[in-house]
Amino acid sequence: MSVYVIHQYGDTALVAVMGEIDAFNYRLLESELESLMLGGTRHILVDAGELLFCDVSGARALERIHEGLRAAGGELFVVPSPTVIRLFTVLWGAQEPEHPGLVDTSGMDDFPEVPPVPPRHVPALRRIGGRRRTRRDTSLRAGIPDSEKPSPREAGPPEHTSPWERESTTLRGRIASLRESTQPRAEPDAGHPPAERAAHPALERAARLRREAAARLETLHLQTQTTCATLAEIHDRMAALQAGLDTHIAMRAAVRLACEEHVNRAKADRARELTASFPAGSA
Repeated sequence: MSVYVIHQYGDTALVAVMGEIDAFNYRLLESELESLMLGGTRHILVDAGELLFCDVSGARALERIHEGLRAAGGELFVVPSPTVIRLFTVLWGAQEPEHPGLVDTSGMDDFPEVPPVPPRHVPALRRIGGRRRTRRDTSLRAGIPDSEKPSPREAGPPEHTSPWERESTTLRGRIASLRESTQPRAEPDAGHPPAERAAHPALERAARLRREAAARLETLHLQTQTTCATLAEIHDRMAALQAGLDTHIAMRAAVRLACEEHVNRAKADRARELTASFPAGSA
């Protein structure tokens, strides 16, 4: 079962119920309607047109909500679905005030369709700052050569225009004059060669930065060469140490073999001496 509050305004609310209401979930609907009633709602319309099943427990829950609303000066109406309209009619068919009212929607299909809303005429917006050229202006401008026609900035705001158009024309002239004043003007050449002309500060700074970058790059290159030479020298020293260590290990191994051979020879000589001093017959 699903319960949705479709609309709530003032003391009126529209609630939609879908699914099935039985003894296990009727408390959900009752608690939702109670919360609306505690919030100040006094008139509730329950749209149960999509309700597939409802037992007596759900109907009694709606009846209890209706009693609470009547005590507060309101009421409860129900739009039943075709599958449960028999139950609601049997329980509340008399349409007494102490029972929720049933709203019959069977005859609503006979109403004619609502005519579509005619489209509204939306006037086009005028462009602010422009003036439509009239036939009089065209005839006056036709006989004047282009060389004698004043520029828009020199002519000033045209006559017979609205205050908005005159203000916009004046504002455009001020903006154009400010743009011309902020643009760098080319100074007349005094006869000096291009090399002696003063460079722009931005160009001087860019050249200085390029020189500094080239010097730092050269320094890094020299440091890299020094580091590579140092690493090569360290590698050679480590190779020499490894060779000396190998030689030392080989010498110690040779000394150990010589010592073992000498000990073995001494043991053999001692054994021969003992054998010679004690003849075999004396035993």
